[in-house]
Amino acid sequence: MIDAILSQLKDSVAGELTEKAGVSQDQIPQIMDIVGNVTKEKVSEEVSSGNIGALMNLFSDKENSGLADGIQTALKSGIVNQLAAKLGFDEGKAGQIANIVIPTIVGLLTKKNKETPDTDTSMLTDLLGKSGGLGDLAKGLGGLFN
Repeated sequence: MIDAILSQLKDSVAGELTEKAGVSQDQIPQIMDIVGNVTKEKVSEEVSSGNIGALMNLFSDKENSGLADGIQTALKSGIVNQLAAKLGFDEGKAGQIANIVIPTIVGLLTKKNKETPDTDTSMLTDLLGKSGGLGDLAKGLGGLFN
């Protein structure tokens, strides 16, 4: 599922990244890889920590809880750090890129999440894929009811 989301993300933000952030077309696939990897990593960390409810809140139309805001901040920080480390962008440019991609990827994941009932966490399972994500999700499900 993450590949389909990243394809939609790329289609949605490529023009804005080149125009507003000065990113070359050649850098866009690398940026999408970083965004995808960081997103999966952060979601996996939150699932493992039992923060399923906060993730479901983040990927909904409801006002973000404090935990959901914290996840979004961690997502931005992770993307900025990886863009700087892997592509050599300065913090300002990396932050500008993150400010463009994060609202869009959160919106795309929210749209995907809205295809199921509010209590259905299958979108998170799909996002994490089959590489151990199911175990983390099952382990973290208790956090949904806290």
